[in-house]
Amino acid sequence: MVARYLLSAVVGSCLLSTAHAVPIPFTFDYSGEGANEGFNDPTLGARRKESLELAASRIGAVLERSYAGESIAVSARFDPLGGTATEAPIALGGFPFSVPTDAAGRWLGAALPGVPLGVPSTSYAPALANHVARRDLPLPAGTPSFEVQLVFNTDIDGAALGDSDFFYGDPRAGQGAAPAGDIDFLTLAMHEIVHGLGFFSGLAADGSYQGGRPFIFDRFLVNGDGDPLVGLTPAQRAAASTTEVVWNSEAGGGDEATSYTMYTPATFVALSSLVHLDPQAFDDALMSPAVEAGGVAVTRELSVPERVMLADIGWTVRGVPEPGSWLLLAAGLACWRGARRRGQGDASVGQPAAMAGGRSATRVACSNAYAS
Repeated sequence: MVARYLLSAVVGSCLLSTAHAVPIPFTFDYSGEGANEGFNDPTLGARRKESLELAASRIGAVLERSYAGESIAVSARFDPLGGTATEAPIALGGFPFSVPTDAAGRWLGAALPGVPLGVPSTSYAPALANHVARRDLPLPAGTPSFEVQLVFNTDIDGAALGDSDFFYGDPRAGQGAAPAGDIDFLTLAMHEIVHGLGFFSGLAADGSYQGGRPFIFDRFLVNGDGDPLVGLTPAQRAAASTTEVVWNSEAGGGDEATSYTMYTPATFVALSSLVHLDPQAFDDALMSPAVEAGGVAVTRELSVPERVMLADIGWTVRGVPEPGSWLLLAAGLACWRGARRRGQGDASVGQPAAMAGGRSATRVACSNAYAS
């Protein structure tokens, strides 16, 4: 049986690179660690840092700076989050605060001459807000200095999940595939970092929006009839969130309609529903809610739909095809991934508790923290 691990989220497009485009670098703060623990562990610390920083560099290489000096600050640490031989939380991650716009699209309601506006009455992940504004926005005193926050469970490399551990190697760098049953840390870290960049919906189970306003991600979500969720009543949004929701670039002001189906289990899963691609169509996507563990020869990269989605919410993204080819590519990916789907993973996808385990010793839920 192939082990599968559940993942949950926290939380004007610019396309194609230019000859002089500069990737966005990441900086890391490991100060939350003790002297000999986590990323400072004398045995595993160096490998953990190398794997996390490699994950960030791969995401950063897909993105392009919108202003000189742009970088993304990450706070990362390992904590003992517990777990049993059959279930455990894997990681907590996302962004520590959101940046809202007012009804005129002004960041934090402030008039900033020469600074591009955001979408009115919308929340943004902090790194994305800076990117769209093309500057480091002035934030209130006491605001955290980092934009992405990641916490990984130390116990995965201990007693939690039995013999399963994190695998810190990069298969494509000749370091082999993750052993059967182990969790590929590079893939997990890339997934969590993308959520921290704003791959996040603020929709709650009752159809309301966290903080009273949608995130920019929410503005691209439509129901099965093509109606934007932001224009529906809370009751209608709640009903759509457990039936059918589709990512549509045109709904948020993009150039062309897309039809990337989102993860909508019959029971709403906080921090997981709507913030992942539908695993039946995109089973091997980085932003699928389930990840196969062990024996995977190639670590995942961002797929075309994922790059399109990041571009839609405002990131300047490399490798996005011309709009006319999006749907054809998405259809091909969906067919290929659908053919590879394994039925034994289906039952684990709809687990209602964000940190509850799967239904066998080979599955575990991954929860992500988010605070507004």
